[in-house]
Amino acid sequence: MTIVSGVMIGLMVFSRNRWRRRFREPFHEGILRPPGWGCLERRQDAMFDLAAITGMLPTFWAGIAYVILSNRGAIAVGAGLVAVLAMVYFLWQFKRAFQAARTARLGFLGECAVAEALQPLVAQGWRVFHDVPMTGDIGKAFNIDHVAVGPGGVWAIETKTRSKVKKVRGKVNTVRVEGETVVMPDGRKEAFLKQARRQARALQVDCNENAAPVKFVEPLVVMPGWSVVYPSMESSRSIREPRETAAYLARQEVRLSESEIDRIAAHLEKKCRVLMFDEEKKSEVK
Repeated sequence: MTIVSGVMIGLMVFSRNRWRRRFREPFHEGILRPPGWGCLERRQDAMFDLAAITGMLPTFWAGIAYVILSNRGAIAVGAGLVAVLAMVYFLWQFKRAFQAARTARLGFLGECAVAEALQPLVAQGWRVFHDVPMTGDIGKAFNIDHVAVGPGGVWAIETKTRSKVKKVRGKVNTVRVEGETVVMPDGRKEAFLKQARRQARALQVDCNENAAPVKFVEPLVVMPGWSVVYPSMESSRSIREPRETAAYLARQEVRLSESEIDRIAAHLEKKCRVLMFDEEKKSEVK
């Protein structure tokens, strides 16, 4: 069983390398990162983990069975104990990878929904970028789901896609905003806007350091699939639902000139136009 698994892996690696040597993709420049690209990458990693765990199990159990059947006494008992512990570990890892894949899929669909809702802004002179790669204060890399640049300023938009809880009855598609906190139907309180503010600050610093000065970057949280209500005047309007996001941004007072929009958009496009089909050409884009 181990030999068969090794042969299969070897054939896969050989086939991939042979294809790369013989063929090249017909693309000579990077393409823009699409909405939800980071989610797709996380889902791909999770699916690979699931495949790896599933592929390892037959070889592992064959080895354990051989040890148990070939020995008696303490060795067989020890092998059985290892088998039980390994089963617990594999189940935990499988559940973890499965949840990661499911969460990434949900996040991808949510970001696609918000990207679609932002599309009307383009006809009004706005530029919209998705999955913008950034680096925080401590050097940790992250992505801003969407960045909108237009007459109404620069907006760092964080998409929060959350599943609905089946056990909560009644109108479970509504969340309320208390101050800057989102209160979910099951009582959970989420401080989504704090994350959006950190990302907005990081984007402002990045633009100012790269000859695309901007005085302020506005944070915005969008929750696809949910209706957002504001119980009081103190409820932050920086938490929206997708269908009203474009109109909300379009109503903002003019803050940027056309030349400022072009300069900031050029910088963001350079950051986002980095996807290459040919791995060997990625360095040429930077």
